[in-house]
Amino acid sequence: MRGMLLDLINRLDEVDDSDRFAPLEIYAKGGPKADSDAVAVVCHGDEEGTLLCPEDPTLGYVLSAELAKEAIEVWSKWRGGKSPEPQEKYAAVLYYSRHDAYLPVEDA
Repeated sequence: MRGMLLDLINRLDEVDDSDRFAPLEIYAKGGPKADSDAVAVVCHGDEEGTLLCPEDPTLGYVLSAELAKEAIEVWSKWRGGKSPEPQEKYAAVLYYSRHDAYLPVEDA
């Protein structure tokens, strides 16, 4: 899957990330500092963080699809089950990518 980072994060429910041998990972131009409109891709990576699909080598690792989905789920749970808007999903995923922690409620 390829497109703008915000759109890809918003569509993560469409990807199957259950393959333990080749996890799905999110890569974007700018890595963890990527803007919401950055070019991004969701594809398989290996244990060393090498992109396993023929894509732009300037894309940096953001987060695994599994952890991104978890960050969004926790965001919702911590806010009483609220369904996040696309920008809120983006914020939750990028916060986790940068801080290895869930986005606190007061930072939302």
